[in-house]
Amino acid sequence: MKFLRILLRIAIVLVTIGTISYSVFYYLYEFNQEEKNLEKTIVQGNNLLSSEEILEIASIPLKGTPLKSIDVKGVESRIQSIAFIDEVKVEIYNQNLIISVKEEQPISYIVLDDGTIQFVSEKAKILPLRQIFPILDLPVIQGIKVKSDTTTKILLQEAVSIVNGIRNYADNYIYTITSELVYKPELRTFLIVTTDKQEILIGNLNNLDYNLQKLLYFWNADKISTAVTGLKTIDLRWSGQVILKSKF
Repeated sequence: MKFLRILLRIAIVLVTIGTISYSVFYYLYEFNQEEKNLEKTIVQGNNLLSSEEILEIASIPLKGTPLKSIDVKGVESRIQSIAFIDEVKVEIYNQNLIISVKEEQPISYIVLDDGTIQFVSEKAKILPLRQIFPILDLPVIQGIKVKSDTTTKILLQEAVSIVNGIRNYADNYIYTITSELVYKPELRTFLIVTTDKQEILIGNLNNLDYNLQKLLYFWNADKISTAVTGLKTIDLRWSGQVILKSKF
């Protein structure tokens, strides 16, 4: 019993010492920060947006600004409002303001109702078109009226799921030859238009991997490879089948 009392007293002393040490350290840190000014702002993780563009929109404090007066959360909020920003973290380290961003990645274009073209991100977010070098060779989504209603959002999400699916499937070959992804309301499905004008009816989104596997098997089959160039439509909608329609 006496031994337990001794351990308890030691524990209380250690906790007290720890609390005091933390308080002293925090006070010294805060006091030190009050005496320091901003030396440099560093932007990292950006590729589509220039550092200058981010700094201008975010109204970054000037060099020499007292660190204690910098509203880190406010800077984060302003940067987060930029269309191409997916995530942002702002922190102060060694008198530097470090801005770490993750950008939305365009995976396709989309034609709007008025004929203008914008980007679509991998998270189905519509982004303003801007000059990017090298120029992005991306498929174009068509046939979806861009509105705020639920049906439009679902169709756009399905289109993005297909684009993401073909981007990540096999060796990326299907994605590289996809020119357009067109929604056909009369068929209630999407079709891929390839760079050589073949049309591929995708079918049920839940069977996307299976249907892409059928497509690659068809393309790789030696006995029918000579006929591929004469095809207009490849229909993958039916289980265990690939339905062909000739151009002629």
